[in-house]
Amino acid sequence: LYSETIKQTEKAGEIVMHLSDLFRFILEECDKPVITLEKELKVINDYISLEQLRHGKRLKVNFDMPENTQGITLSPLLFLPFIENSFKHSLATVRGTVTIDIRITVDNDRIRLDVENDNAERLAPTVSTGKGIANIKRQLALLYNKEHELTVHEGSDKYRVALVIPSKPGYGYVEN
Repeated sequence: LYSETIKQTEKAGEIVMHLSDLFRFILEECDKPVITLEKELKVINDYISLEQLRHGKRLKVNFDMPENTQGITLSPLLFLPFIENSFKHSLATVRGTVTIDIRITVDNDRIRLDVENDNAERLAPTVSTGKGIANIKRQLALLYNKEHELTVHEGSDKYRVALVIPSKPGYGYVEN
């Protein structure tokens, strides 16, 4: 943002718009036990837009999402850490164009997130404490007990994450 502001480009306004939407989401939605899937998709779209503005042609993102999200709820920012990790690890360590595929589907009583990113031609070894995935696993266990599935697979050319959670409205939450 700073760089684009100094250059006085049109991108600065777009960046401010997406950042303000993200901050508004964090301030207004993250203290709620559940949000609609529609709101989660909006925050993911804002994040993707910011990364695309930042990285330009180097970044190719394919984002498939369900059209009908009526009545589907989940914990706020449940999907975003997986998506952020895909950007962080592939853009920092992979040469050339990076492709990230994100697909969210709703089937019967389940929501599925699939994230796949490039994992080849590493410039430097990935430094990871593993705390991010451990924290998400703990959060999933608290939210969904054993009614979720998380699969992480690191291949030689692709890194894949698949998460399946219940999509029942208000699943497992009781307001006090």
